[in-house]
Amino acid sequence: MPVSKSSKPATPSKHYENAARISHSFVTQPFRPSWFASNPHFQTIVGTLFRKETMYSSQFFNVTEKLSSFSLSKNKLPFQWDRRERVETLDGDFFHVDWKFHPRSLSTEGSTTSVSSAPIVLICHGLETNSNSPLCQEMAVAFNKQRMDAACINFRGCSGVPNLTPKGYHVGYTDDLLWQIQLLNQQYPQRRIYLAGFSLGAGVVTKLLTELQDEAYKFNIAGAAVNAVPFDLTQSSASLNEDGFAKRVYGDRILKSMKQRLYQQYEMCDFPFDRAEIDRCQTIMDVENLVIASTFGFDDAWDYYDKCKTIDKLDLVCVPQYIIQSLDDPFFEGMQYPDNNPEIPIHIHYTEFGGHCGYIFKQVTQASNDEMELSWMPVQLARFLAHVEANTSGGDKQQTKNGATSFTTDALVVPTKR
Repeated sequence: MPVSKSSKPATPSKHYENAARISHSFVTQPFRPSWFASNPHFQTIVGTLFRKETMYSSQFFNVTEKLSSFSLSKNKLPFQWDRRERVETLDGDFFHVDWKFHPRSLSTEGSTTSVSSAPIVLICHGLETNSNSPLCQEMAVAFNKQRMDAACINFRGCSGVPNLTPKGYHVGYTDDLLWQIQLLNQQYPQRRIYLAGFSLGAGVVTKLLTELQDEAYKFNIAGAAVNAVPFDLTQSSASLNEDGFAKRVYGDRILKSMKQRLYQQYEMCDFPFDRAEIDRCQTIMDVENLVIASTFGFDDAWDYYDKCKTIDKLDLVCVPQYIIQSLDDPFFEGMQYPDNNPEIPIHIHYTEFGGHCGYIFKQVTQASNDEMELSWMPVQLARFLAHVEANTSGGDKQQTKNGATSFTTDALVVPTKR
């Protein structure tokens, strides 16, 4: 349960109290999985392999029929990014950004218009994933539905093309995200920028906002919405590194991907260790000791965890931020969660179920929209950004029957009381 305290700063900025008001005025919606889908490992595993097909289900017998008809293809969502950009970095490297534009941002010929005023949402993916992740693609669709353009940053080495320097990415490496923000703000100074992400990407977003503090407004950053923030890896690192179910099922799979990426990158970069050292890595922490520590100047993995944690810095965030955090997340066992303090701009929505970035097989009722194409979590992140946008730009408002204010967008209404 949440126990770690985060407090309002003694001298809050002019934006601070307003950001807190906007964040905590957002009306959350509960995640209720079907009775057979509450197990956190079910949520995590099935949500990774079969995400598109398991958004909702009203009856258990439908599950077996659905899962038996699935192949393990990595991209189930009928989705295609509109454009890929290669972004050159100041240290002689690069990363790729994949764009999905709201239809109003496109001309009749299908190219982007230079006069679009749509907000831009930058999506940061998790460890060893990329823009091919169905979750990244779902998030892009959810943001498009809120009349926002979406851009997924592929961290260095994750886009399928090895990067040029030993620097890769990690949970506290915010340089590339900030560089992309600066470039966008220079190119589109009138457009608001929002940040989104999950797992490691949620950590990068949160870390950057604690670093920028009130300076975030200088870059026209208007808010953020993320899932599964690794607030403090000094507390939760055992889950994926010490022998047990989580390590064997999740940690070893991630480790294999990390090592494959390093083998590919090793041929192009001058690493300060022998290639054989990669073979000897038996855990994610081994890779972090070998690569992250030596490349980014940390003493070791524990020093890396300590210097990148945000659990004690959340009061430094000055823009509205919404965090969905599942209390049964198997990646974060043993982590002490921060409390949800209404005096700071971060609104943490704790859910009893959801696993690690799962949130599938949500319950549906007769009154629900069975044709809804997206899972629960991306929709909630998009709802929050639409809420911030409406409160920032004075969007179209209407009163609900019970007197609550709602903001109407393409296909979703935010917020309404349930």
